[in-house]
Amino acid sequence: MPRSITKRIRAFCARTGAAGDPLYVAVAPLDGASEKRCFTNVERKVARDGGEACLGWALWEWPNVLLEAEVHCVWRDAAGRLLDVSPAQQGDASRGVLFLPDPALGPRLEGGRIDNVREALRSDPAIARLIEIHELLARVGGVAQGALPEGVHDLAEGLRRESNRLADQLNRGAGGSAGRNDPCPCRSGAKFKRCCGR
Repeated sequence: MPRSITKRIRAFCARTGAAGDPLYVAVAPLDGASEKRCFTNVERKVARDGGEACLGWALWEWPNVLLEAEVHCVWRDAAGRLLDVSPAQQGDASRGVLFLPDPALGPRLEGGRIDNVREALRSDPAIARLIEIHELLARVGGVAQGALPEGVHDLAEGLRRESNRLADQLNRGAGGSAGRNDPCPCRSGAKFKRCCGR
């Protein structure tokens, strides 16, 4: 997560199409909440405590490598306060998540999955290729993995392996300090030792 909201972060936020400024939102996972299931987690919180869902973008920074905005959903209470009820995917949960509210996401989500927005933090062919791979994987990711034709499934697996190799290379070259049990900087959701740290 970005340590502060800089001019570069604000300019990056504009690439999502959202109006307004990002803000830090506290993280307090709902009992039994699943990582990467923010919509389901918020739906459960609304059913239990009222309030409403607030759509937007979670903003992540891989220092000296890239910025990434991911569609995310947090809970808004009756007083308008925001709370992320999903387990933190990356970084220090005590700092919260950097969140950019985007009410216009609702209609866009009805058309299907929305890929993350990514921006390289430096000119590097490995970073450009990593971003390209994630864009390609997002295009085939809209289809359930089991339903992919064999050739496409094999291609996707090859791209994932290349992504993991590049992420490992970039993590070492970016002065990354991921410990074996830390979340992998490539944002796969797996521990570093089971992903790029192999």
